[in-house]
Amino acid sequence: MNEQDEHLWDPSAPADPEVARLEALLSPLRHDRPLDELRLRRRRRLAPWVLGIGVAVAAAAALVIVLRPPGDKLPVISCGGTSGFAFTAQGGTVACGGTATERGVLPVGGVLDTGPNKAELTIADIGTAQLFEGTRVRLDRSDAHARHQLHLERGRMHAIVTAPPRIFAVTTPGTKVIDLGCEYTIEIDAKGQGSIVVQQGKVELESGPDALIVAPAGTSTRLLAGRRPSLPISDGASALVRAAVADYERGDLGAIDRLLAGAQQIDAITIANLVVLAPMERRAAIFSRLADLVPPPEGVTVEMAATTPTQANLWVNEVVVTHLGERILDDQQKKFPPKQ
Repeated sequence: MNEQDEHLWDPSAPADPEVARLEALLSPLRHDRPLDELRLRRRRRLAPWVLGIGVAVAAAAALVIVLRPPGDKLPVISCGGTSGFAFTAQGGTVACGGTATERGVLPVGGVLDTGPNKAELTIADIGTAQLFEGTRVRLDRSDAHARHQLHLERGRMHAIVTAPPRIFAVTTPGTKVIDLGCEYTIEIDAKGQGSIVVQQGKVELESGPDALIVAPAGTSTRLLAGRRPSLPISDGASALVRAAVADYERGDLGAIDRLLAGAQQIDAITIANLVVLAPMERRAAIFSRLADLVPPPEGVTVEMAATTPTQANLWVNEVVVTHLGERILDDQQKKFPPKQ
């Protein structure tokens, strides 16, 4: 260290001329107060009464959130317009947008609650829906050039739709029902669980992001919590098959073997949908059993179906056609019974 550098540590030592010049220029800014002034001042404490008001306001807001009914979380939308699904109450009045009325138009975002009565809802120009007592629905979408979507929060709804596939859909707390042009009845309880019974045509039920269950006419399917529809069961299924499906719903994987062993041709639709829900390693065994009930389409093998989704879909479609063909034949026999 030279003598000029020593000035940086000892002000009495000789200074470099340039350092001396800078000191002279900066001298007006030199700190001349006690060092205690450099201490950070503590943040002023809020007065107790200010804190009390803040706590009271927060508590009041929390109380409003707790006491607000679940169905009233969304803003109330008036049902006085002309765009949406027209409805007519049956047996009294129903609540649309929180207002009691005998008829009106359910707008997009609007909520219709039948209360103790019923209502008939027009699904755009493609169908109708009968809403039974204690039913609450919300219209989520209505676009004449695209799709219509209704949310069934709870209750029972019987819908008849005559439109191209996937134009109309119904969501529930447990799944999404995609209409393929048909007639069906959906029932949902307060926990979001229920069932769907298909009377005509067929529907698709979402099971996860990329999985679809196909439920044709003459079947019923339980709708479980967590976007998890169960297996469609034919109206003529045996008690053994129904019990195996119920066990499978509860997570018993051993029920797969019991279901495969007890299935008859009428249960082919159940076995075909089992492929979608069962573990991947069981697919080959399931398709092998399905081949005994409904042979695969030409060019499709068990191995191909077990590994290739497009081949599996071809086979499932074959099962649906076979199932519906038998049901149509049964309906014709009922209308025109053979002469004795």
